[in-house]
Amino acid sequence: MTSVLYIDKNPINIPIIQEMFLEFKGRITLHVENEISSSLVFLEKDRQDVILFNQNILNKDDLSELEVFFVKFPEIPLIALSNIYNLSDALKIIKKGVQDYLDINRCNPDILINSILFAIERNKIKITHNNLNNDADKTIVNVKNPEEFVPICTNCKKIRNEDDTWERVEFYINKHYESKFTHGVCPDCLEKLYPNVHQKQKKFKPAIIHKKHKDK
Repeated sequence: MTSVLYIDKNPINIPIIQEMFLEFKGRITLHVENEISSSLVFLEKDRQDVILFNQNILNKDDLSELEVFFVKFPEIPLIALSNIYNLSDALKIIKKGVQDYLDINRCNPDILINSILFAIERNKIKITHNNLNNDADKTIVNVKNPEEFVPICTNCKKIRNEDDTWERVEFYINKHYESKFTHGVCPDCLEKLYPNVHQKQKKFKPAIIHKKHKDK
């Protein structure tokens, strides 16, 4: 069952919209409020799936009243209705984040139900997208701003976790910062662990450099 809150100051519009919703009895519930303030009180007690509102509840030159819905109820999509369709007003309202803008005089039950269903799905996609962006931002922050102090063993260089267990540096970083390691041997360790290989490399590199220099 889809629940819809309808907000409208005009008493003539309300029965028109209620009649359209009779087509979907048993599938959609409709609750009517006349003011933004009473709508917010109602939504605190009974969250709805969609907010349908008439443009007449807004100050035409100031759409900031919509912000309260986006801040307090970001999971609920909004659809605007208007008795006088105006493209400029429609664009302003859509740019604010409202999902659709309908002309009451041209609206019918099919247009209304499609708008409601599409608005719900679009809002789900928007929320998922925002959540993914927020997760990505948190990951970037964590990588750029790791903990100020990371306890590390002075001898073996293992790092102590939050549960007081110790693990190798690469495992710790991979777990906390989602980085991956490849392994190699630095020149100092190569000389210590594999002196013969180190000596061969030392002899080999100058020869290559000399050859390149000679070719020039």
